[in-house]
Amino acid sequence: GEMSGGGDGGQAVAEATVGADGRAGEGDQEEATVPPPTPPPPPPKSKLSKLTHLDLTGAAMGRRDRFPLLAACLEVCTRLNHLDLSCNDLGAESLNMLLSALLKNRKHRLEVLALGGNAIGGGGVGGAAIIASFIEFSTRAAANNKRTKLRRLDVRANALGDGGVRTIMLGLACSTITHLHLSENAIGDTAVPHLVAGLEKMRQITTLDLSFNNIGPVGGAALAACLAGKHPTLAHLDVSWNKLGNRGAVAFAGCLRKGTGALGELHLGSNDIGDAGGIAFVAAAAPAARGGLRVLRLDNNVFSSPVGRALLRAAAAASEAVGGRFRMGRLGSYGMDKHIDTSNVHSSTGSSTHADNDRYGNGNGDGGGGG
Repeated sequence: GEMSGGGDGGQAVAEATVGADGRAGEGDQEEATVPPPTPPPPPPKSKLSKLTHLDLTGAAMGRRDRFPLLAACLEVCTRLNHLDLSCNDLGAESLNMLLSALLKNRKHRLEVLALGGNAIGGGGVGGAAIIASFIEFSTRAAANNKRTKLRRLDVRANALGDGGVRTIMLGLACSTITHLHLSENAIGDTAVPHLVAGLEKMRQITTLDLSFNNIGPVGGAALAACLAGKHPTLAHLDVSWNKLGNRGAVAFAGCLRKGTGALGELHLGSNDIGDAGGIAFVAAAAPAARGGLRVLRLDNNVFSSPVGRALLRAAAAASEAVGGRFRMGRLGSYGMDKHIDTSNVHSSTGSSTHADNDRYGNGNGDGGGGG
């Protein structure tokens, strides 16, 4: 330390600095490291064991003073069915600790896991590998213990990229997932073959959301080929806000003419589809409706007014042929002279399937108005 005289009163002032080794040292200007606060103990086990639904959206659970406490709680939540950790800035360390805690809890009944908006992929595969491993172990444990299996996985807006999606799809190959949300993950054509390979093994999936990605004509054609194989369970596919273009649209229209298995709702809005793609859907509307398709969304593309009117007539004829059970929704487009709305082509008694409308939804829900 350094001693110095101060003022007229001759008062001595002592200043000491703490070095990196924890001892006072001369001239060392580093500040003392303050240890993180000790997290409070978890709530009583008796209360946590009754918890079935836990929504911690935006609760900053990625902080170092919070996720250890949450992990301790998850180990004893034996009835937990729904866990939402969206928008919590979870990193690889916190994500690994939380999912490991769930695996230690051999009695949990988790069916819904939402991890959206955490940027856990970081453009790589670190967070994706943790999620894939959790799904694999969880699926195996559920099969051995005959307990409730994970059904819904939401990992949207996590910057997974092509590599991250490939890793997750490998983990999902033998899973029991029925709803998979992968929107806003910078997925391009490179990842689509892995998506298709995973879909062919996922014989229980009913909903796949790929909106707000970078899938182009090549990837679109590969997805369409998967549908042409008549997937037995996939009922809702959202590929809106991608880059399919006319080539991708023609591929989808071709598979709709041949039949698409269980598919009942297809969203292709905002994909830069022009008149060539629109004309292909004019020819595909009636066969698609007869094959079981109930909703075809083509809004916010670039059809001309003549092609838009042709789509309107085709949708009306297709709807009439199946008793009002088919609709195309809105056809609003920057390239059309005026807005064309086909929402009134289905009868008021016809059934319809609504898009998943949640906090990260793309706004492409029903939107077609009343029947």
